[in-house]
Amino acid sequence: MDQNERAQVEQVFALTGGELNDQPFQAWSDASRDGAPLSFAYNYDGAPEYSDLPDRYETEYITIVSDCLFGSESDVLYQANGVRWIKVASFRSSGETECPCKQGDCDGDDDRPCPLCEAQQGEAHGYVYLGDGWCETVYRRAARRPIYRTRRDARHARRSLRAYE
Repeated sequence: MDQNERAQVEQVFALTGGELNDQPFQAWSDASRDGAPLSFAYNYDGAPEYSDLPDRYETEYITIVSDCLFGSESDVLYQANGVRWIKVASFRSSGETECPCKQGDCDGDDDRPCPLCEAQQGEAHGYVYLGDGWCETVYRRAARRPIYRTRRDARHARRSLRAYE
């Protein structure tokens, strides 16, 4: 995971308080159930405050931040432990925000470009730009019920996930 990109994601999505999880969220979609799990590097527990989900504090949510430009987000994600996540909302972003260093809020190294907006030494800071198509997709943990048809399917899913860890 690129540390500069992580810092940019934090700025663009206003997640500068340490909300992003350190480990990727790994799960399968309906389209990828027989292959390797999908790995989402940028994720956090809960739903965005602006989402206005009525049960935001009573229900378990996970929010995945990803580049959605070339494909839609999966409607359902499955984890190896049998947990199912249902997509409840998706919020698109312009992929840019003003660099906080523009206001002098950064303690950077003067010998290197700004890690957020890539302004060179002596240049004015501009915008943090991830690119078009980034989004926050909110998933709600589904009620517990077996998602595998057989115990053999469940064992296969657990073994597959371990192989990719």
